[in-house]
Amino acid sequence: MSPSLTSLLDLPNELLLVISEDLDVDSLVDLAATCERLYSVLIPGICDLFGLEIPPSSRVLPSLAVTGETLKLLRVIGIAAFIKSIDALNCDFAWQISRSAYVSPPFSDVLRAASSLTSLAIRLSHLGHLRLNPYATVHSRQDLVSWLQALAAVLNSAAQRNCTVTVYGVPGPDYDADPRPFLHFIPEVPRITIMKPTPRPPPKSFVLAILQKLMPFFRPTPKSVKLPKPPKPIAGFTLRHIAPIQRQTVTMVPVPSYPLLTTLNIHSSFLFHAAFYKWTVYTLNTAPITTLSLSHIDLLHFDWLITLPKLALPGLTSLKIGQECAIAVPDLTLFLTRHPTITTLDLSWHVAIGALTPPLANRSTLPLPRLESLCALPDYVLYFLDGASVENDEEEAYPALQRVTVISNDSSSPYERKRLRELLKCVEKRRASVPVVELIRRLRPPEAE
Repeated sequence: MSPSLTSLLDLPNELLLVISEDLDVDSLVDLAATCERLYSVLIPGICDLFGLEIPPSSRVLPSLAVTGETLKLLRVIGIAAFIKSIDALNCDFAWQISRSAYVSPPFSDVLRAASSLTSLAIRLSHLGHLRLNPYATVHSRQDLVSWLQALAAVLNSAAQRNCTVTVYGVPGPDYDADPRPFLHFIPEVPRITIMKPTPRPPPKSFVLAILQKLMPFFRPTPKSVKLPKPPKPIAGFTLRHIAPIQRQTVTMVPVPSYPLLTTLNIHSSFLFHAAFYKWTVYTLNTAPITTLSLSHIDLLHFDWLITLPKLALPGLTSLKIGQECAIAVPDLTLFLTRHPTITTLDLSWHVAIGALTPPLANRSTLPLPRLESLCALPDYVLYFLDGASVENDEEEAYPALQRVTVISNDSSSPYERKRLRELLKCVEKRRASVPVVELIRRLRPPEAE
């Protein structure tokens, strides 16, 4: 132990507090982390500085929100040994330009905050819900690589424990990370040469041919006329298919070793960026996911066409697909058919892409035999329930269905009123088997969280 530190530890607590008044926040946190005595003396003042209330003897912090202005609070929480449990932790790394009164923190502070969050997720005995906005401001390619690696460490530490993870947010105008995971292009196909036949003159009779040969003797020779050139060959082009190529990533992020994640809410395109695409597919397929929520994901229909067949969640019981998810009806139907364990299906504000015919109940293989709760727009509800048999309980399409919630955003339009009448007739037939039918009208779709 150095002489300077020894003399510092020999000082009484009162003098230590006087010295701490002249130190900045970083120095205070570093000093408090050196030993147990300095920690016990300085940590109450640091918590007061950030407005953080020391939890009761239970050592449980109900909720905590950290934004760009309070990123240093993560370092304080990281060394606060008296905090053993956090029910809800919201970390917003995105810098809001509208807050002109505050200067964006240096990127080094953002990295240190992410490192503290990783240590905190490992140290806590209980972490109920981690909400993460990962769109931090980066200024170079090297910063982007460092940031993606830091986020991978945060997500891996959270995925290796039984908690809820929500990733939300939208990228800023200067965010330059990998966009969609695939590049789609039209492959070159063989060109077929099509020759149009050259028009031929009508056949001439023998007498007409002789008369045409004698005509020059009775009239002057006409001027020669240039005939048009024969048409050029026309190359035919046929669109066969669109070939995808996986986009190159700026870095490869590690995947969790033993994922124990049970609830994952993907309310942003970030986890489907090229850098995190393999991480997301791996985690969904290996973790014991029971609840999955998807919304505000900027993927093309072709991206979902490739992604959904790769996902297999044998324990999935609750699925929610919200707005801004370009999943076509056939792709969604196949995904539901492969996951018969789903009991709660929420398609609120998810607009159907494709034809919702014929109804699922009229098909030989009916998906979701354990469905208990359905929430969707009228078109989707009719797609699931219309044509379902109710004459024989043993042949009933959804024997476990207990609740149907209909979302209607514009009940004044003629089309909407027609669909609602059809829906009421359909539900009336199943009144005995569906105890609760709820109609929610004129609600605005939720914003990205």
